[in-house]
Amino acid sequence: MFAKWSPRFKIALPLLLIVLVLLGPGVNLRVESLWFQVVGYAQVFNLRWLTQVLVSAIGLLLAGSFAGANLWWAWRYDPEAEANADLRLDSPRRRSRRLEQRVVTSVLRSSQARPAALPPDRKATALRLYGRDLSLIAAAVVALLLALDLGRNWFRLLAWWHQQPFEQVDPVFGLNLNFYVFSLPVLQALQLWSFNLVVVTLLAVALVYAYRRGALSQQDKFVGFLRSDRQHLVGLVGVLALVLAWGHWLARYELLNSERGVVFGAGYADLQASLPAQTLLAAVTLVAGLLLLGSTRNPRWVSWQSLSRVVFGYGLLSLLAGVAYPILVQRFVVQPTELAKERPYLERNIAFTQQGFGLEAITEQPFEVQFNLTRSDLAANNATISNIRLWDSRPLLDAYSQLQSIRLYYRFADVDIDRYRFSDGVRQVMLAARELDYEQVPQRAQTWVNQHFLYTHGYGLSMSPVNAVTAEGQPEFFIKDIPPVTTSPQLAERLPVQVPGIYYGELTRHPVFVRTRAQELDYPQGDDNAYTRYDGVPGLSVGSLGERLLYAWYFRDPRILLTQNFTPESQILFRRAIRERATTIAPFLRYDADPYLVLADGKLYWILDAYTTSNHYPYSEPLSLSATRALPTATPTGSDATGATQEGEDPETQALQHPEYRDPLEGLGDLNYIRNSVKVVIDAYNGTVGYYISDAKDPVIQTYAAIFPKLFQPLSALSPALGMHLRYPSSLFAAQSRLYATYHMRDPQVFYNKEDQWQIPLELLGSEPIVVPPYYLVMKLPGESREEFILMTPFTPTRKDNLIAWVAARSDGQAYGKLLAYQFSKQELIYGPRQIEARIDQDPVISQQISLWNQRGSQVYRGNLLVIPINSSLLYVEPLYLEAEQSRLPELRRVIVAYENQVVMAPTLDEALGIVFRGTTPRAQPAGNVAASPDAGGDPIPTLPSVANLPTGGNPIASDLVQQALQQWEAGQQALVQGNWTEYGRLQRELYETLRELEQQAGPTGRR
Repeated sequence: MFAKWSPRFKIALPLLLIVLVLLGPGVNLRVESLWFQVVGYAQVFNLRWLTQVLVSAIGLLLAGSFAGANLWWAWRYDPEAEANADLRLDSPRRRSRRLEQRVVTSVLRSSQARPAALPPDRKATALRLYGRDLSLIAAAVVALLLALDLGRNWFRLLAWWHQQPFEQVDPVFGLNLNFYVFSLPVLQALQLWSFNLVVVTLLAVALVYAYRRGALSQQDKFVGFLRSDRQHLVGLVGVLALVLAWGHWLARYELLNSERGVVFGAGYADLQASLPAQTLLAAVTLVAGLLLLGSTRNPRWVSWQSLSRVVFGYGLLSLLAGVAYPILVQRFVVQPTELAKERPYLERNIAFTQQGFGLEAITEQPFEVQFNLTRSDLAANNATISNIRLWDSRPLLDAYSQLQSIRLYYRFADVDIDRYRFSDGVRQVMLAARELDYEQVPQRAQTWVNQHFLYTHGYGLSMSPVNAVTAEGQPEFFIKDIPPVTTSPQLAERLPVQVPGIYYGELTRHPVFVRTRAQELDYPQGDDNAYTRYDGVPGLSVGSLGERLLYAWYFRDPRILLTQNFTPESQILFRRAIRERATTIAPFLRYDADPYLVLADGKLYWILDAYTTSNHYPYSEPLSLSATRALPTATPTGSDATGATQEGEDPETQALQHPEYRDPLEGLGDLNYIRNSVKVVIDAYNGTVGYYISDAKDPVIQTYAAIFPKLFQPLSALSPALGMHLRYPSSLFAAQSRLYATYHMRDPQVFYNKEDQWQIPLELLGSEPIVVPPYYLVMKLPGESREEFILMTPFTPTRKDNLIAWVAARSDGQAYGKLLAYQFSKQELIYGPRQIEARIDQDPVISQQISLWNQRGSQVYRGNLLVIPINSSLLYVEPLYLEAEQSRLPELRRVIVAYENQVVMAPTLDEALGIVFRGTTPRAQPAGNVAASPDAGGDPIPTLPSVANLPTGGNPIASDLVQQALQQWEAGQQALVQGNWTEYGRLQRELYETLRELEQQAGPTGRR
């Protein structure tokens, strides 16, 4: 059949196949190039592509030359050698050849490449005709694969070339730490690549010799290599030995990241046993490699027996010196006096781990708790009180979804927390982007045109203060509805929303076409829709037939070619998910799992924290080893998460399996060095991406900036409107907190015994235990004169529930990034979250009310318990939400405040604080009477004390006021029983005024 093909067709067919094979990568390369040009980072793409091509070409040249030259030599024709081939099994070297025979024969019989189906008389001819070509083709394929593998190290090589020095050197070899972070990974990758190349070449050459030049008899029984063959193979083994010597030499430096023993990093056994062993192995393999290479010129040295002795000796030495000896030293020398032997290495581990995670900069201060807060103290800390967060993310997200989604296809992916400055000061707010989720479009409307032309973007946002609640228990909005509406003229001036379109977000996963003949849905408008036309930064043009063909191939979607909706101005927007967009541009950074929305200058932006990381920082313990140590691991004897005994699964396990628990370390991976060196800002409408250096002292980001000088900008280039919304990232803070739970111990003996190990406490969320997440607060730090935006987390001693410390990260102004640790006295019991939860459950009024609510077709959702430092005291606040079992529209119904020995539940935070700090004790009331009027005003409403016994000093006015207060209280209780909330609220306000007047009339004798 093939003989009938024309010569032109025989030439055209392989060319066509080559074109088809290269077309896919070529299209991808072209689209990638255009995309990087549009986003403004063509330099990043060009440097990456050119580096990959150059490195791969060098790898192809080296691998192809080495493998090809060796295979060509193996296939050389040597009739004299064949004529003198020693195939006799009764030669003087019979014993060594028998081992050679058994090994190679077994390999050949298992090989699928052996041409066993050929007749014996044609076997040699087939091998001579096709063997050399096939083996050289195989060598080319292997060289190409190795070249591509080397090309994947393009960024490591660039970082090695542009590496910037650290300020520290390692304590063992005295090398700058940039050697371990940048150079050592490259050297290890090159050593492994060389090892693979030599091993593959050695096996290929051995197989060629097994087939070639009489190595097979008529019975397919291998009878021995020629002497010249063995010389070649021994030479390759010598090269392999040199590569192994290189690996052993590099292994000496890798000991500084050893996990043996109690120390991460080089310990006693590593430096006294493993280091000499690796040095010895490097020297032995180096000498052996040189001797093997030299023996290729001395036929007397070239034998299977001598080679097997070398291999056996190397294996035995590796086992004894590299494995057994360090284990024996660790077992019999170190462990009997471990602390004494490991003390200097423990000090190194502590110091370098603190450096790797930025813990050495933590300022530690004592925090002497004095429960002496007064109403004047609360007034002086009004900004802290007015910014106490009463809305948790999950209930607020449910409320947003029910009240502000507007249409089925809009969804709030997440609720973010931030602070905004108003005329009356800083307010902490929660906000969420109203994104378009195409999966929620009705099934019948999920057409290709709707997906890519109509439903192109989300619209607007919802924003509410963290502590404001309506009479119905719903969030009080600053910004709401479609089009966005601000709820007051002052807010409209401070928070204008001029560009509400969201083309880039967390849910924008599919490509869309803009500036087409089809209309884009902007937002619903009653029974109709408002439409728009994208007017942002241009995307990739699809106006011409060639461009449409390009993207039809790239997206594997022929409908792009067939649609009639395109115009010469039409464009495609893709990679619209913000993390995917940022990762594609700079894949060498690691990104926070929680991007947050910012409204600035009338536009919407996403801010995404990016990290520079390494897993080669000497002596620094990896995050994976310390992260779990800081999590609760055991329940205090006889108690559960609320302090009550229970059977079944322990609360610690439940806490990590809580449906709302999201590990803040997700996405960071295994690392032992991290810096939040970059802030990524993405325009939600235009998709423009900016990378701003937030830690210019970091040598890693200095290296990256040297590689890509046009990628990064200084933080000063960020607009002030966006700069005021930068915050300390929660993922980094969580990582540092978990490390600090162990590495706050600086004394080697205390550290070794874990005498002061801390952990992140548990709390109840909903009705199940969960690990307390880091949370943002607006508060006045001890010793500071004004409130600021901080991120904090509390600590408890391991397997204990009382508080031992709290750590805060600052986010404002010049103090950004500073870490503070406040430690409580170990001689005083300070309640932790679990103990406060237990006290809440043990309060008869509160527990009765919660039980009653849970029995009426509704469910109580317990929010985050916040520990709030104020002056030298601690305030505990927990919101209670009520939601129907059949509907997820939570209502904030109660606020629980705990202070010192008091636990109070009231309808509002002001009321609860009023009860606690007026010196009154609430009377136990029936569960149905705990509720207060939703229409009650903002003044604190105390529970009536036993006013009949108040001293009046014979003052008739005071006596009348006492009777008036009693009547108002009784009338209020009657209104409460009848469910008349408006009347109850009015009477409670009157009661409050009466009590205030009574306090004035009673005079000094009536006060305590």
